[in-house]
Amino acid sequence: MSDFKGVVPKERPVIEAGIYNATLTSFSDVMQGRNGEFVFWRFTPDGHDDAEVAIIKSVSDGRNTKGIEIARRIKGKSGATDTKWGKDIRDKRPVVNWGPQDVGSRATIVVDKFYNDDAEAYENRVTNVVTLGALEASAREEDFANINMGDVPEFSDGEGL
Repeated sequence: MSDFKGVVPKERPVIEAGIYNATLTSFSDVMQGRNGEFVFWRFTPDGHDDAEVAIIKSVSDGRNTKGIEIARRIKGKSGATDTKWGKDIRDKRPVVNWGPQDVGSRATIVVDKFYNDDAEAYENRVTNVVTLGALEASAREEDFANINMGDVPEFSDGEGL
């Protein structure tokens, strides 16, 4: 008789979409994609020690690469908060090194929650990384009791949803 008991896939914790302060916890190994080499930047959002969310960026070393802009933001050398990764900013910003030495750095991240049809499960991805505190972190729970419904526009008959 076999000792095999079966396989139970490990579920990854998924958090709600929002803005979180987080710690850069690791980088993946360098991987090869259609457009060259890339790594996952992995973050652990505050208050979610069991969750890890990631953003994928190339390992290109040009001064205008997204990886360099994330590193500038984490190191406080860029105040940009856009998702164009500073490409629309015309001022000169320093070229910075980045890599495993940055593990432990703090940042504010924007997290998306989406449904992956292939995996038939919800997943997270990081859509933006900014200097810690540059965006206001989301509250844990919405306080629906304090929403001013007077601010909601009224639709006349036949308009709206």
